[in-house]
Amino acid sequence: MRLAFLLIVAFVAVASMYKPGPPAFSPNQAKGAWLAASGGTPLDGAAAVTALIRLKELGANTVALGPDVIQPRLDAPELEWGSHDASLRFVLRAARELGLRTFVMPRVESPDFFKPPFPWRGKMSFKDSKVRDAWYVNYRSMITHYGQLCREESASILGIGLEYRELAKADPKEWRAVARAAREAFGGPITYSANWDDYDQVLWWDAVDVIGIGAYFEVLEDGLPDQTFVNTATLTPPTLRQVEKGWEPIRAKLRATSAAAGRPIWFTEVGFTTYADTNYYPWRWQAERKEDASQQALAYRALIRTFVSEPWWNGACFWRFYTRDAEMPDCRYRLTQESIWVLHDAWSRPSRG
Repeated sequence: MRLAFLLIVAFVAVASMYKPGPPAFSPNQAKGAWLAASGGTPLDGAAAVTALIRLKELGANTVALGPDVIQPRLDAPELEWGSHDASLRFVLRAARELGLRTFVMPRVESPDFFKPPFPWRGKMSFKDSKVRDAWYVNYRSMITHYGQLCREESASILGIGLEYRELAKADPKEWRAVARAAREAFGGPITYSANWDDYDQVLWWDAVDVIGIGAYFEVLEDGLPDQTFVNTATLTPPTLRQVEKGWEPIRAKLRATSAAAGRPIWFTEVGFTTYADTNYYPWRWQAERKEDASQQALAYRALIRTFVSEPWWNGACFWRFYTRDAEMPDCRYRLTQESIWVLHDAWSRPSRG
């Protein structure tokens, strides 16, 4: 009798989280995820194909790929790219054969990002104008390379950069030149991915087709001073309604941005950790604290319910989907089973419109 009661309670709890489901996506909205290798497995071969099939079965229509571009030193203009082109082509072809759209956005990475004081690409700037000019020359060459590759492999959309807060604000002329180079090489739609807290500082959205945002918004306000965070040990888990309410002012501002720029918006990258405070700080993966897989699932559900009916919203690519999830137990952005249920529920509904 007690077991039957517990089963009923569990069923009611699950039903309250997953029903009623969100409205269906429209055909132009991305139901996507970033694909990454796990456990040292190269992003090609059987593991990648199996992961793409899993994504397709979940109802996804888009896969995002981010080939690494290495900048050995942040104070020098040299960039290195192209070493994994064969793998990139393989995955693009496999995705196309499965009927998946493909989004490619090269990501500048540097060994300096992983050394104290752990700089971020958003803070990159160049004091020496000659270094700055040379960096942009190299950057346009890199974008041209990937633009041509994406044209040859029939990619759906090309990203010209992400999170360059200081550079995007200081050098709009240079970024317009990057956009032109991308258009000439690729010939298809292009986007740029601004950070969630500076997308309104980009003054050249007219140079791209879609406003991209790395949408790690702090959906719930903690009411605490800067550099202090909620205590997950004593935190009362927020409800779905509370999280949806937290999205409302963000949605209103994004709607106005889209209207002013005359461009749709899509979340080129957005993810939620398995930590209990993920709806407060989805970007904060570094510090160990209490985990709560149900909050990650709730966060994905609230986001989709908030935006899927907005005609200016072009969908999202979630961070991130691994070729072998079991080999990534310490990755806090891994999709838990609860989150996979949420995405499958939303993605597998017949398209509207």
